[in-house]
Amino acid sequence: GQGYQWKRFLELMGGGQVPPWYANDPRFRDRLEISRKYADEMDQRQAPFLMQHAKEELFQMCRERRIPFAPVHTMEEVVRHPHLRARGYFVDVAREDTGPLTYPGAPYKLSETPCAYTRPAPRLGEHNLEVFGELGLSPADLVDLRRAGII
Repeated sequence: GQGYQWKRFLELMGGGQVPPWYANDPRFRDRLEISRKYADEMDQRQAPFLMQHAKEELFQMCRERRIPFAPVHTMEEVVRHPHLRARGYFVDVAREDTGPLTYPGAPYKLSETPCAYTRPAPRLGEHNLEVFGELGLSPADLVDLRRAGII
């Protein structure tokens, strides 16, 4: 981030002030040098502060201070995320072989041209004949590739 954003984060960690361990250490004058030479130490210095807070709490604290910071979510957290649920982001698509499955929806919503999912994602290898056929392979070639464990 920009220098002022980094300073805001340091002040957040230091309860309103840049922590003395940072402010009083000449090695930390140049942020580029920090990332080149002292990244592991910086991670260790930040870890206690970060571990004291849940990731959503950290996100909110940084957001209030206009510090670019975002949590990394697990797939389970993404699927259950209130914002994505409120937007109706995930859609259920029927499949003959499994029944309905939940898929990610469109990353945007357009009022005049809404997105509609009319078929499920292809099964592994479902379109091999079409794809490899366009490359000039015959159905017999595909059998050979399958037997060899290539596809």
